[in-house]
This record gives sequence, C-alpha cells and structure tokens, in this order.
Amino acid sequence: MVVHDEGFVHISYGAGRTLKLARQVEDGWQIYAVEDEIILGRNTSLCLDRDGYPCISYYDRGNGDLKYASNTDVDWQYSDVDTADTVGLGTSIAVDSLDTAYISYIDYTNKALKIAQQSGTTWSASTIEQGNVGGSTTSMVIDAIDNIYISYHDESITALKLASRIADTWNTETVDTGGNVGDWSAISLDSSGSIHISYFDSRNENLKYASNRSGSWEILRLNDKQGVGEWNSIALDSDDTPFVSYLDRPDSRLCVLYLQ
Repeated sequence: MVVHDEGFVHISYGAGRTLKLARQVEDGWQIYAVEDEIILGRNTSLCLDRDGYPCISYYDRGNGDLKYASNTDVDWQYSDVDTADTVGLGTSIAVDSLDTAYISYIDYTNKALKIAQQSGTTWSASTIEQGNVGGSTTSMVIDAIDNIYISYHDESITALKLASRIADTWNTETVDTGGNVGDWSAISLDSSGSIHISYFDSRNENLKYASNRSGSWEILRLNDKQGVGEWNSIALDSDDTPFVSYLDRPDSRLCVLYLQ
C-alpha cells in the first residue's frame, strides 16, 4: 500500500489468477485488472513514480519469475525482470530521486538476495549475498540521497540482516540473532535517516523491532504472545513515532501498535 501526494491510497493485490490494483478516488475505489491468468506468489509490492503512476513488482509462481508492471494512464506495460532459476520471492520495489526503479527479491534456487535495477525498458540483476538467504520477504527503502537499505533473513544463522548500498558499495551486517529472526521483515526510515525494522521471531512466534536511532542497534520484543507478528508492516508519522501493523494469528485479528 502507498499513499499518493494528494492523499489517495493505492493497493496492489492478488485475486484468484489476477493481479489487481485498487486506487482510491473521491467517491470510492477504482479497481484495475493488471494481469490476468497468472499464478501469483505470496506477495506483490507497489510504489508510485515521481508523476504518481503505479509500479508493481510481483512473483509469477507458475513460471518462477520476477515480473514488473507499470501504467501511465494508457496501457499496462509488463517486463520479465529476472527469469533465471526460481526468482522473485519476497519482492520489494522503490524508486530513487531520478525515478529509477529498484526491486529486491529472493533467488530461491541459489538462496540469494538479489536486486534488479531498471534502465529504460530493460532490467539488470545483481547478487548481494548468496548461499544463506531464506524466508518469505525482503523489504527495501531508498533515502533522500539514494542510499539503499534492505532487510532480510539469513537462514544459516537464523538472523535478521541488513544490506546497505552507500556510495555504490554494498555492505551487509547482522542486526539480531536472538531467536530465529528476520522473516516477515519491514523497513522504514525516520526524518534523520535512522533505520527502523519490524520482524518476526519464528522460534518464539512473536513480533520484534530493531532501530539504530541511538547510534547502535537496539532490539525490542513488542509482544510476548505466541502466534503474533507475521505479515507485519512499519511506518513512521511526522513526529517519527513508529507504528507497526501485524497479524494476531490465534485470535484472527489485525493489530496495530505504536512505540512511545
């Protein structure tokens, strides 16, 4: 989900064998069929370009490919971003200050974290880390000076990790190893550029949070109840207060909490 500068919400999602986009308008919602007859993976990712047009990355589970769709009020345009092996799980999309789209995702075959960069109508893919990457999600954010940050799960050490591209150089670091952590992660930046990550601890089956706002990583367990924390998402308000939404599986509830 993203919110347009005019305040209207956009949501990408799968419905049966159709990729759809819901766009809020003044008198309700407009629903668009983006692509029909496709076996979608678990998640899609959506962002808006500088002109407010939607860009969607998604996993074609039927073919094991990463795909991309965009629209400029004429027709939907489609691209096969990466078709090597089984790729595209856990996709996350963002655009930089030049309106270049980037997609982070998991290469399931090679247990790799990859990123694809758009150049006109073509895409180039590169590997950030290989051999240990697992889980269901990646989450990516791009800051005001086009540094890229991606949260993901390292299954070999059951850890939450962060990949950062600063001045065109990639580095990775371990954020948390307390449990089997890092799957279902979501990342956001505050107004000072500090990183905030919500994520799931599958060993203890609850929700955790990490931030480097103090200058080093601080880790919090947000809920001790078992069975909560999957499908989480994080956002910060204008006062840099983090809000986290998540699934309470035992009670079949959508929950939201905020950190004071």
